[in-house]
Amino acid sequence: MAAKVRVTIAYQLVRPTARAVRWPPLVAGALLGLIAVALPAALVELRPEGWSTVLRLAALAGATGAAFILDDPSYPSTSVVPTPSLLRRTVAVALLLPLAALWWVAALLTLPDDAATGLPLAGLTIEAAALFAIAIAVAAGRKGDGGLAGAVATLVTGLLARLPQLDLVLPPGDPQWNRAHLIWAVLAAAACSAFVAGPIVPARRLRCENFRRRLVGSGVRRS
Repeated sequence: MAAKVRVTIAYQLVRPTARAVRWPPLVAGALLGLIAVALPAALVELRPEGWSTVLRLAALAGATGAAFILDDPSYPSTSVVPTPSLLRRTVAVALLLPLAALWWVAALLTLPDDAATGLPLAGLTIEAAALFAIAIAVAAGRKGDGGLAGAVATLVTGLLARLPQLDLVLPPGDPQWNRAHLIWAVLAAAACSAFVAGPIVPARRLRCENFRRRLVGSGVRRS
């Protein structure tokens, strides 16, 4: 019964959530990512290493824009409604997921045919998914205006991944490719877990604080 109620509430939230989302940053990131693929595809010939770099730049641009999916200027008023914040955020992410998937497919289809056949697209997709997950998880850590924090975290992750000490950005065919993408998958899973747990921990903390206050209040009345 409770699950059915949540599904009904989530369905009712789709339209107002779609209106509240800040679409311009998402559209800008998506367009920038597609341009990053389309220009080289039209102008130059690259080796697989070059095309993997192009797709990574596209993923970075798309994830940076996606960080703003949870921004909500009306948060001060919506934060007091009984709808759980996790449910509201999940609806926003559910709106993003099919669009992000279609965008990524469009980016892959923009590649020249010979480039697409020589690339490990599954591994590059894992990298893109991890960047999107990190962007959204960090953005969810702030209430109503976490887009900038999520975008910065995405860019920092992209830079740190290139450090030789981490060695997470590898050319196709590298012997450490599978190891690196196992780490990317773990990062994506950790970010998803943080997104889910983020609103739960403060809520439990608030319930404990309210319970403590009631105990203190009852003790004062008895005395």
